[in-house]
Amino acid sequence: MAKDSGWLGSPPSGTRPPPQGKAALAWARSTLARDPQCPDALRLKILLEPGSPQVKAAHLKALVERLEATPTEVAPRLRALLALAQALEQGGRIKDAVPVYERALDLAPEDPLEARYHLARCLLDLRRLKELRVLRERFPEDRSALLQWIRLLEIQKLEKQVGLGEALREARRANPHVEAFLTSRSRIPKHRQASGDAPPGSEAEALHILELIGESWFSDRAALFWLIKNA
Repeated sequence: MAKDSGWLGSPPSGTRPPPQGKAALAWARSTLARDPQCPDALRLKILLEPGSPQVKAAHLKALVERLEATPTEVAPRLRALLALAQALEQGGRIKDAVPVYERALDLAPEDPLEARYHLARCLLDLRRLKELRVLRERFPEDRSALLQWIRLLEIQKLEKQVGLGEALREARRANPHVEAFLTSRSRIPKHRQASGDAPPGSEAEALHILELIGESWFSDRAALFWLIKNA
């Protein structure tokens, strides 16, 4: 799963580019000193201060409930929802993360923070494949490499693997580096430079894909063995 620097999307309007690490926590604390109710600062503070995923999830849940109960801008609510869902995942509560990602999609159907890919990962891991198909059909214009590699693993998990060969060809055309990394033909760099804005078909895009669904592939031994056999 991708590591979140704390912002989960664009920073609030009128702010500088988001800081990282200790600077981000310092920003959150100084902002809260001026505005104790700033939702982005509260979220950052929860994410970056020490604490288990379970504790973070509890605090983020309280923040989300407060934001949902009062009129606020959509963007901070979205960032809080995604932070909560990822904390639930990190705490092993994948099933509980699903409705949170779904709520983010309901709140912003255009999906500016790409919650659909995180939701797809959860549905893959839970083998809720009918829901995954419905999710994919909700975004028919999405022909991204990430979705192609999600689709390939989805077919692998189906009882009747219709279209598996064509799905592999589509995934390879979209980004062949993903297969190279999954099958160990290429070594995954220790210092990854993954980016969701990377050029299509690039290694950086492949690393971004692995950050999102790599664990789903590596945990499915049958699918991974099939991919290695057909490499």
